[in-house]
Amino acid sequence: MNKVRRFIPIIIFILYLVVLEIYFWNNTDQCGLGFGMITHGSIFPILVFVISLIYSLTTKSKKKYFLALLFGILIMIFEVTTYELLNGSINLSVILLGLIYSVVSLIGIFLGNLRKNNKKSEFMFTLFSL
Repeated sequence: MNKVRRFIPIIIFILYLVVLEIYFWNNTDQCGLGFGMITHGSIFPILVFVISLIYSLTTKSKKKYFLALLFGILIMIFEVTTYELLNGSINLSVILLGLIYSVVSLIGIFLGNLRKNNKKSEFMFTLFSL
């Protein structure tokens, strides 16, 4: 049960992506720019950062660094199956978007590791220097 509980934030994020995917394709007559700004501009970065932070605080193994790769791939799949299919072409910006979210996840993992190691002074210094 403990192993399943550890993956609950990741499962919630994947379910959230599925719900957004269904919402996007059911409401194609509305403005997609606002939907994209809300999801990519505010919701996704916050979710990726918080889930990475929580996961790095609760996990001791080195497998947590694969989380950044997972988030990058999931965001690229979401981008391709929504906006790129709607436009009819696949651009290289999808790869850049995946890299950006991978970096956001790595920052969350890094700050979680600093916090977990009880280096509060370094944690606060790193937090304020970003």
